[in-house]
Amino acid sequence: MKFGVTTIPNVPWDELVRRWREIDALRALETLWIPDHLFKGWYECWQTLAGAACITSRVRLGPLVSPLTSHEAARLARAATTLDGASSGRLELGVGSGDESHEFESWADELVQSIGEIPLTVGGAGPTALRVAAKHAYRWNYSPGRDDARDEARARGRELNARLDELAGRPILRSALVAYPFTGEDATPFDELVGAWTEAGFEELIVDFPGPLADAVPRGVAPTASNAPPWRGRRSAR
Repeated sequence: MKFGVTTIPNVPWDELVRRWREIDALRALETLWIPDHLFKGWYECWQTLAGAACITSRVRLGPLVSPLTSHEAARLARAATTLDGASSGRLELGVGSGDESHEFESWADELVQSIGEIPLTVGGAGPTALRVAAKHAYRWNYSPGRDDARDEARARGRELNARLDELAGRPILRSALVAYPFTGEDATPFDELVGAWTEAGFEELIVDFPGPLADAVPRGVAPTASNAPPWRGRRSAR
């Protein structure tokens, strides 16, 4: 199982810097994600990512996720390639439909033509998101909804994984965002959590940092890959 973390940008900048340095030093944590929302009191996602890229040197980082409704494809592609260069190739580009699913496929087609070998993460549980993930993504990310009970969320994730298998016919990293208290996972024993999501077909869990699940990630585990992403050059045909 791979492990990543989110750091919500709603605390003072000095505290974010402290968290990023700690995350970068924890070798079991492979990815660092910033939510892309325009909530009052939150720092803007992409400028925050630029700050995180300057503070860290190992961990891979990206937005989870940048929605269609907030970003124009060409400008997002330029921001992605800029930050990928500034971070020595550590960017993971996470995108979602932002509830405009009827436009998402053409938007994604335009975007992936412009981002080169930057690994693309597609977040979402709808049929359009799954089609886009099957066509373009290195990673598909599933985030349980606020109305999903814990067992229902896991069962739904298993169903969506099976559907993606039918659509894709190629390896795609399966990732679950279990960071938020409404998922009901904060109180789950860590071994049970990992076992349940592994059984549901997931290979990566993303949790809040700081938080009880992040504290439970084994600290002695080495990263599974070097800083050079092994999927460069293996993107699907477009």
